[in-house]
Amino acid sequence: MTRPVRLSDRLGKTRPNQQPVDGPGSTDVHGFVSVADAAAFLGLGQSTVYAMIDKGLIPHAQFGRSKRVPKRFLVDTESEALRGRG
Repeated sequence: MTRPVRLSDRLGKTRPNQQPVDGPGSTDVHGFVSVADAAAFLGLGQSTVYAMIDKGLIPHAQFGRSKRVPKRFLVDTESEALRGRG
């Protein structure tokens, strides 16, 4: 039995006739990423990210049962950290 392919496994990879898969490190800041990808990008555990979402510290969108983090939030957080504000 093979394991499912996660978005983080496919970042930067394309199939024929397809655009690259977007992830937190892509230059496109529109859209959302999974909590797992956001946690990896932020260097946190998934349960920590879920707790921060529940406390309102991380914005999110709900798609069915799945919570997603806006890419813009990750880019802004990284920019603030690089400027010494984070």
